[in-house]
Amino acid sequence: MGASSRAIQAAQPGTSTWDAEEQAIRESSSIPWYDIGALEEPATIASEHLVWFQDGVVFKATAYGRFGHSIDKGPGKATPLEYLRRIAASNEAFNDSATIVGKFENENGSLGLIHAQDFIEQNPTGASHVTPKQLIKFLESLGFFPAEGHFSKYEVWANAELGIEVADFHSGNVIVNSEGTIVPIDILVHKFDHSKGLDFF
Repeated sequence: MGASSRAIQAAQPGTSTWDAEEQAIRESSSIPWYDIGALEEPATIASEHLVWFQDGVVFKATAYGRFGHSIDKGPGKATPLEYLRRIAASNEAFNDSATIVGKFENENGSLGLIHAQDFIEQNPTGASHVTPKQLIKFLESLGFFPAEGHFSKYEVWANAELGIEVADFHSGNVIVNSEGTIVPIDILVHKFDHSKGLDFF
């Protein structure tokens, strides 16, 4: 879809990156249209997503006509393609089960995306007992270390081998599963080209 959005910008001079990416996703047959209206009222309305729980699956739809937060640009500033890459990078970094299941139109006609992932049963002790030291140990065990020289409102951790950086990593954005393992559920994840210092586009 990155190539499609670039082709759209080349063919339609003056088209913004956001509009080109949205058009590419709308025209893509790989992401089906999803009838979000068939779902009941969301169980949770968060800062980035509307959330439903159904039959052991968590559905998260982008909210407010935006595509979530961006490590570099700030809250609500991620582009449509950045959101898709975020889902893929999270799966790669944390062996997550997130899958884009469809696209939809918001009430104002803007594009939205919905993804699904397995529901994680939380340990009765809860994530509130996870200490910063435990979170740091978890990140380091996966090859993430503090990113030097990275200007961001968030504390950024990077895995140079994977070319992935994460942020907003705190106890409120993780779950401790029944086996006592930390499972990230709502952190910022970004794929970058470490060899060139550029985003993957």
